[in-house]
Amino acid sequence: PRIPSPPPPPPRQAAPSAAAQGLKNSVASGLAAACSKALLAPFDTLKTVQQQTRSAVPLTLRQTASDVLSRPGGALNLYAGLGVAVLGAMPSVGLYFGVYSYCKARLVPGWTEAFGSGRTGRDGAASSPLLGDGAVRTAAIAASAAVGNTVASFTRVPFEVVKQELQVGTHPSTWAALSSMAGAGGVRAFFPTGGISIQMVRDIPYAIFTLLAYESLR
Repeated sequence: PRIPSPPPPPPRQAAPSAAAQGLKNSVASGLAAACSKALLAPFDTLKTVQQQTRSAVPLTLRQTASDVLSRPGGALNLYAGLGVAVLGAMPSVGLYFGVYSYCKARLVPGWTEAFGSGRTGRDGAASSPLLGDGAVRTAAIAASAAVGNTVASFTRVPFEVVKQELQVGTHPSTWAALSSMAGAGGVRAFFPTGGISIQMVRDIPYAIFTLLAYESLR
């Protein structure tokens, strides 16, 4: 009897492009940011109030909570600025992870070819790598994290400024905060002096170490 030939292997699916990976990660991370902001809003409010309080003795967590809950509106004050935080976090985090994913998808193979095991000479023959592939990948991840966070910083600052104004009770509503700040300082009111630079100095090293640890542990 004739032995039936094995079925042909399924066609290999093409790897998604760097742009497709970036878009997918942008949408997923933006939705995740909205969920985390909504869940952790009370803690963020208490942190902001503690930081903004000017007193010789810092407020305890219980004192801060009591102060916030005593305002008109009660427990809803714990969610002050939530709408602004969610609307700000989604594009900011989406840009951050989208740009990071896109850059990583381009830099890892590109730098591996230029400096790692894929390095070739002018004649097309294999050449000795300048760096190990692990070092090349680490450098590409760090660079991608820095680029992603730099882009995101420009969208993060205005929402953070408005959110903090609402959390400390300076304005009763988002519209009142926007109107008052725009009337007092125009666009510059949403970009305080040094706001973006300070944000970048804090967040870029954080992003590099966080994503290096994440990629390594994954």
